[in-house]
Amino acid sequence: MSDALAQIQRLHDAIRQQQWQPLYFFYGEEWFFFDYFENLIVDHALPPAQRAFNLSVLQGAETTIDALLAHVMQYPFQAEYRVVIFRNAQECTSLKDLLPYLDRPVASTILVIQYKRSKLDMRSQLGKRLAQTPYLIALPKLNEGELRRWLEHYIQGRGRTISSEALQLITQGNIQELAAIVQELDKIMLHVERGQCIDLEAIYTYTSIDRHFNIFELVDAISNVQIHKALRIVQYYDERDALDAGFYFQTMALLYRQFTMISILHQRKGDRPQVLSKTLGVPAFVIQKLSKSARAFPPTAMREVFGLLYRYDLKAKGVDNWKMPLSALLRELVLHLTTIAIRHRPTKKAASP
Repeated sequence: MSDALAQIQRLHDAIRQQQWQPLYFFYGEEWFFFDYFENLIVDHALPPAQRAFNLSVLQGAETTIDALLAHVMQYPFQAEYRVVIFRNAQECTSLKDLLPYLDRPVASTILVIQYKRSKLDMRSQLGKRLAQTPYLIALPKLNEGELRRWLEHYIQGRGRTISSEALQLITQGNIQELAAIVQELDKIMLHVERGQCIDLEAIYTYTSIDRHFNIFELVDAISNVQIHKALRIVQYYDERDALDAGFYFQTMALLYRQFTMISILHQRKGDRPQVLSKTLGVPAFVIQKLSKSARAFPPTAMREVFGLLYRYDLKAKGVDNWKMPLSALLRELVLHLTTIAIRHRPTKKAASP
């Protein structure tokens, strides 16, 4: 886990437990977290009835640090804390004047500063001093793995869990921004009770993700040699400019996982479905689907399949491929896998005369 993600998760838990610090100086480029932590702090620090007299929201372009501190220095009115939100602090021309306050922050005020730039100048006196405190919090864009771990943490904090397939689907669908993903998850959780798991069926039912055109249907179509269906799904994503590197490599990872499980089924052909389900860590209905795919790709095809997946993983990274787009590579991979399945299809023995 990256340091930034670990800090975000620790902060999330501390706020929910009302373990306050007098200053939060947020900076970075993941704008969702600016609004998310602002709302989280206000919701947990001030009941709605106390906000009229104890919540101030100021803009950096319109506010000097002296004016900001005038709000900060006020005492709470019939409340334990005041909360002061300072938005777009990067537009404040006197931000350096905040430096003395860092040494003696007001304990009864929670000051939230939002500096919406990817970097803070750590050569400046303010940057150097903030770096020596626990107040400086980076909010960078999360990569794919970090995004999924944070979403799992977010869902668990609301008393639910999510299957790995559902999490993968909602982060690769037509939803691109973290804010949009969280909005979709919040909508789903209105229908999924606490203690329950968000599964693929919940994603299909309560979001706009198409149950017929998604990455899992693509992998299922490829592993069952449904060439026309697979090519339609590739075209669907290509036409929507959604077949990017993330989608391509997720597809490759899922295909590798799918064919690994098919290979294990071949090796443990005599095992009962319940045993296979426990061994592979998948539900019984998945074993039924895998058994169908195993008939399409017999043991003699496995070495060739894995060699092909390896080659097209390298091609997407530029090895022996200079100009072919990812959509064309994926189409080509579908055709080659289909050819392998046809070539290794068991031949029926001719009836004896």
